[in-house]
Amino acid sequence: MKKLMLTAAVLFAASTIANAQLFVGGNLGFGLNSTNKTEMTTGGTTTKIDPIKTMDFTISPRVGYALNEKMACGLDLLFHMNNTSYPDDYEGLTETNHKYSTTNFGAGVFFRYSPVQIGQFSLFAEATAGVLMGSGKEEYKIANVTTSVDVPKTTDIFAMITPGVSYKMNEKLQFDAYLGLCQLSFAHSVSTTEGKNSKKTVTDDYFNLGINQHTYGNVIQLGMVYNF
Repeated sequence: MKKLMLTAAVLFAASTIANAQLFVGGNLGFGLNSTNKTEMTTGGTTTKIDPIKTMDFTISPRVGYALNEKMACGLDLLFHMNNTSYPDDYEGLTETNHKYSTTNFGAGVFFRYSPVQIGQFSLFAEATAGVLMGSGKEEYKIANVTTSVDVPKTTDIFAMITPGVSYKMNEKLQFDAYLGLCQLSFAHSVSTTEGKNSKKTVTDDYFNLGINQHTYGNVIQLGMVYNF
């Protein structure tokens, strides 16, 4: 009985792969965020504090198989960049041109399920899991002297589920829009700081709902797929 069930499972998997349709594509995400301007009063003197500005950029080329009209799976390559600019004299510090930037590279797997199809449109939920490795630099000026230091290196193992909408222009070309505001994610992060004679490792776990992701996330992320 077990051999019969195993044989049936192998035959089903083989037939599914044989009927699968190869596709290539990629996703592009871009986000800008700015805190509100604030005012600080000390000894009767009011100081206006400019906002902190953050820019996120994500690109992830992919290759996969459409198993049928509702299911697809494949592999992603991941690139994520973050730049944060702090206002001069932030929180009373004497720093100027304070910038914080990180770059992350990684790879992952994805599975998409599209339960609702209306004409050329379909609603989907996509599950993604992978690994991101990052590094970066922090720069600032004090008395016209520029200081540049390495930020801790990070390794993130993450999993996320993102809903979205796709539009099938024709049999070959399809466009996707991911709704980051409804994204659910988990990340296990390991941060390592190395000195001349020391090494510090910090481990954290993150659960997020929405665009404030520890790994990466944008309000709307756009994608394109080409079917062979």
